Amino acid sequence: MSNPTDVQALLAKEDIRTLSRQYMRGLDRLDADLLGSVFFDDAQVDYGFYRGSAQQFVAFAMRALRDHHANHHFIGQMSVDLEGDVAFGEIYFQAFHRLVDAGVEKDLFIAGRYVDRYERR
Repeated sequence: MSNPTDVQALLAKEDIRTLSRQYMRGLDRLDADLLGSVFFDDAQVDYGFYRGSAQQFVAFAMRALRDHHANHHFIGQMSVDLEGDVAFGEIYFQAFHRLVDAGVEKDLFIAGRYVDRYERR
């Protein structure tokens, strides 16, 4: 029989995986409501190219991606460490964007990792 704490940890990690999938789906579908739903109202993000409130990032992302012909984000390996109601995660991703640059269609591939802090509130 599993330890209830083990089950709680599995459920917490699944919640984080679900948030990550919703984040990527929100970007791919240009769904501002879905993308915004993964953040608390007071969340801050720092992606290097954008630093500020998560809700302002949602508007920024919608503007940045809306003219692309296609967007596809793929989640790779994920590591999550739980510390009570706080968790820290490292998630690798790849993103494909089909865009037009100076009248020419181009493919843009981006790969990286998200280093995140999560809270259960």
